[in-house]
Amino acid sequence: MPEALKADVAAAQTTFDEFFNRARQAYARAVEINAGALRRRFRIADADLEFRLAHPALSGLFCDALAHNEIVPIGDPDFTFHIWDESSSGIAPPPACWDWAKLYGHGEITSLIDHERYLQIFNDLTIMSAAYRPSREAVIWVPSIRHAAERERGAPLVTLINWWASEYGYFNIHAAAVGRPDGGVLILGKSGAGKSHTAIACLESDLLYVADDHCLVSAKDGPVCASIYSTAKLHLYDLYRFPILQKHERESIRTQEGKAIFFLSEIAPDRLSPGFPIRAVVLPQPSGRRDTVILPIAASAAFLLLGPYNVCRSPSVGRTAFASFASMIRSIPCFKLEAGIDLLQIPITITSLLDALRG
Repeated sequence: MPEALKADVAAAQTTFDEFFNRARQAYARAVEINAGALRRRFRIADADLEFRLAHPALSGLFCDALAHNEIVPIGDPDFTFHIWDESSSGIAPPPACWDWAKLYGHGEITSLIDHERYLQIFNDLTIMSAAYRPSREAVIWVPSIRHAAERERGAPLVTLINWWASEYGYFNIHAAAVGRPDGGVLILGKSGAGKSHTAIACLESDLLYVADDHCLVSAKDGPVCASIYSTAKLHLYDLYRFPILQKHERESIRTQEGKAIFFLSEIAPDRLSPGFPIRAVVLPQPSGRRDTVILPIAASAAFLLLGPYNVCRSPSVGRTAFASFASMIRSIPCFKLEAGIDLLQIPITITSLLDALRG
C-alpha cells in the first residue's frame, strides 16, 4: 500500500476511534442520568447480542421486533449495543466527524468504515450508529423516542445488524423465508413481487415463518437462513385476505406507505422459527388465476435480484455478501411460484416442493 494511502487510512481510523470513544462516554452519561440501563439479550444467527438501553422506553422501539429471539442473559454476550436517546437524558451525540456532502441515502459513512469500524447516520437525523469490533460494542443515539421512524420499530438497526452478523458469515438479504426444521425456501423478489403475501399465507399451515422482508443468510456451511425480526408487513387494502392479521389491525403500526406492521411474536409465536437450511430459492409472481403453480427456472433470474435489491443496500459488506449469495444460488435449485388467488394453495405447493427435494 502506498505511503500516502496508508496515512489516509490511519487518519480515518483515528477520526473514527475518537468519535466512537466520545459516543461511548455520552452513552455512559445518559445511563447515569437515567439511573441505570435496561438489559435485553437476543440469540441471532448462533450469537448472543445484548441491547443496553439507557431509558426503559427505548425497549419498545428497538426490542419488540426481536422479542421472539430473546434469551436469559448468562455470561458475557458476543456483542453489545449501547442505546440512548437525547430527549430523556439531555445528552447529545459527539460533533459530526464526516463530510455531510458525502452522506448518501443509505447513511453509511464509507470513508470511515472497515472490517473493525462501522458508522451510519441518516440525513433526517433520526438515528446514529457507530460500532467497533475489537471492543465488541456499538453505540446508538436517537434524538427522541417520539420522533423515531417506523422503520426502526419494524426492522430496528437492520444495517448495523447486517454489518455485525457478517463476522459470523451471515448477511441480510431482502427476502422472505418459510419452511420446516429440516429445510425451507428463500423467497426472493423486488418490492411488490409477493414475498410478504407468500410468507404470511403460510402462517396458518404446518410451515414455519422466518421472515417476510429481512432475512440473514449464510452459505458458509451449506445455505442456511436465520430470523432477525418477527414482523409482518402488509398494505392495508390487502388485510382482508389474511384474517389472522386483520383481527389485530388495531395493534399494528401504520407506515407512511400505507402499510401495517404486525408483531408475530404476539400473534402467532408458535409459527416462528429461528432458522433452517435453505433447500431452494423461490421467486413469487401473482398469476391472477385461482391455482398456484411452481416451475423450475434458471439461477440467473435470482442473480438479477442480488445487486439492486440486496448488495447495493449495504455498501459496507456488499462485495462479500454478493459472493456469499452467489455461492448459495449456485448450490440449490430455483423456482418460479405463480401464486394464485386461492391463498391456501401456497403453503400446500411449497410443502410439496420441500417433500420432493427431500425425497
